[in-house]
Amino acid sequence: MAENKVKVLFVCSGNVYRSVVAEYCLRNFLRKKNVKNISVKSAGITAKPQLVDDQTLKFLKLKGIDASKHKQMKLSKEMINNFDLIIAMHKEHQDFIQNNFGVYVPLFNEIALGKSTSIEDVGEAHADDSEYVKNHTKNTVEHIYKNTEKIFNYIRMSNFLFVDFMKGHREQRDGYPFKPLYESKHSIAFMSIDIPNKEDAHVLVVPKTRFKAFEDIPPEIQHDLVESISIVGKAIKKNHNGYNVLLNNGWSAGQRIFHTHFHVIPRNEKDGIKIEVWKNKKLNKTQFIKLNEQIRENIKEVVNGA
Repeated sequence: MAENKVKVLFVCSGNVYRSVVAEYCLRNFLRKKNVKNISVKSAGITAKPQLVDDQTLKFLKLKGIDASKHKQMKLSKEMINNFDLIIAMHKEHQDFIQNNFGVYVPLFNEIALGKSTSIEDVGEAHADDSEYVKNHTKNTVEHIYKNTEKIFNYIRMSNFLFVDFMKGHREQRDGYPFKPLYESKHSIAFMSIDIPNKEDAHVLVVPKTRFKAFEDIPPEIQHDLVESISIVGKAIKKNHNGYNVLLNNGWSAGQRIFHTHFHVIPRNEKDGIKIEVWKNKKLNKTQFIKLNEQIRENIKEVVNGA
């Protein structure tokens, strides 16, 4: 199913402080900008029954944000599956999601500042120091509030960049034009500005409708994409010895724009391009057979709709 709305989830511990501030700051930003295609929620990895602290509500209120009706939610597997972008407020939350759900999620500061740092809680050691709690809360609200636009820009770029190109809403980076090379019923191909060498090309083939993951795309559109890739590949081979077709599907696979797209990369001998360097341990025969059976069972489940 095509995903026209992006669902964002912020995660902290109790869902009464950091993730709440992030949720309501982004809600406020979206309302002011009249953005309708992004929705936002928050959750906690523990979320024991608790009210949002009065100081948190006060400092949000000073920003014109009312979070007084917030209701706690505890993080679940269903949430992990249903949200398009999950953002952890602290490294502990990031590790929890990775260890319990097998999913890597970025940190708030990773997106906003490009740094893998955490937004800290008040901490039990300072819980009885009212002045410390006040200042910490004020600084946390301020930090999240002032970086909310960066979070929004990331969401917009990582989900709607190609849609914006196709609708003529923006050019590529540094003013480079969006100039389609080939267009079919369901797909469009264009040259990326990230080109290996000046005499090469680097072509992206994307579905016209945004799908987050390749497996979400209906068969008819998948077939259309493959045919478009084949046509682009044949054109590339008129001037090159071959080409790679690359799909980054999921954050851990390097996907950063969540509109499924294929890279078609021209290749010549000794061109110096390294698509990926594998650093894996070789399996013995027993491990190979065991893994083979595991994948076979996984495929059966997929085919049977499990």
